[in-house]
Amino acid sequence: MFQANEVYSEDLTIVINETDNIFVKFANLNIDVTTVKNQLSIIGAKANNNKIGYMRVKTNAGIVKVIICPKIFAYDTAKFLEFLKESLRVIAKYRNKAGLFRIDDSLLNLALLNQSYETKHSFDAMLELKFLAALNEIASFFRKFSTLRKRKSPYISNSVEFEIEIGSSVVDPNKSNIHQLKRNDRFDVRLAGIAQAVISTFLKHNKLFLSDRTIGIARGLQSQIKRKFNTTGFGAKSDDVTLTRNKGLFKSHSTRNLQNNLLALLSSEDFFDTRVGETTNSQYLSTSSFFFEANIFFEYLVYDQLLSDFDEKDIVIKPTAYQDLFSCCNMQMDSFKVTPEFLLKSIGCVVDVKWKILSELGASFNYDVLKLKRDAELHLVQNAMLIYPHVANNILNKAPYKLGGGDNINIHIKETPPL
Repeated sequence: MFQANEVYSEDLTIVINETDNIFVKFANLNIDVTTVKNQLSIIGAKANNNKIGYMRVKTNAGIVKVIICPKIFAYDTAKFLEFLKESLRVIAKYRNKAGLFRIDDSLLNLALLNQSYETKHSFDAMLELKFLAALNEIASFFRKFSTLRKRKSPYISNSVEFEIEIGSSVVDPNKSNIHQLKRNDRFDVRLAGIAQAVISTFLKHNKLFLSDRTIGIARGLQSQIKRKFNTTGFGAKSDDVTLTRNKGLFKSHSTRNLQNNLLALLSSEDFFDTRVGETTNSQYLSTSSFFFEANIFFEYLVYDQLLSDFDEKDIVIKPTAYQDLFSCCNMQMDSFKVTPEFLLKSIGCVVDVKWKILSELGASFNYDVLKLKRDAELHLVQNAMLIYPHVANNILNKAPYKLGGGDNINIHIKETPPL
């Protein structure tokens, strides 16, 4: 058992299941996670499902490595790494569908990296993939801008503070006015200064875990930004990327993408809402991590499997239907949206994807069936399919099912193992 005031020179690795209580795991080891409690709350936001992935976190016990494993198999390092590589492969294959699947930017950054995932044999190496992807995206952003000069704007004062504009000063009847040209930092120079500060912080907190190649890429990018945008003495800090006063810097699609990649270097992209410019936690420098929701990956995997049996045009992703709600006097009060994961047009079948193990036909399964039945009715089809990563054989062998009461909808059960 660790004592609260102990510091350990060797890294401690903790394996946590997707369904475990993260805080209880740390508390049982007497590890203080106060500085990262908000991050951990987000990772474990759902009652029975943590996000899955990997984290290095600074604690009173030194650097602790946290592995959160999918619930569908017992933890095995090689198997989990293979699972992550398969996630990246499938998501990279269908990254043009990211808007439909609502995948988070952090995993998309991983998937966009054009490297061989098979060469990566550790969680730190997988984490480094994320950092390399972010560095490449940041470099691409700044390559699109030509070398910029500082803009000058008119400025009047009684004392000399900037470059004097002699002509305007001479013709001004008020001789106490000294016309000057004030140098203003351009929008892009401010972004460059923040990026340079973020990269410096990134290197400071991760250099012991990074390969020489990645360190060289990061330092090279720093030097390029400094030369191109003359950020010497600019005075930016890494937390400028999340400050409300800088919200205006990240309004366009390209600058929001830049912001997310800067946050990725700080392992803060999971804990920052770039849509509204609000940070959910200021202690992001205590961690380096990548996490994602396995159910979203599973949707991608199922889509990949469906394409082996159906034409792409036959598969509708997230089809939407509506059910109206009326009062007793037949006045429409509301309208509810019904969106299964897929609609297979050729066979008239709605498909729901469930990231859970179906071992019995209990209350959870009943809820899944009733929801799917409504989906089928509103989409006007006679077939409905539930797909799980694992289904008990006695359930799988007796499918399809029908609900009692003369219901004509066929409930198909399918198993799609992720590996």
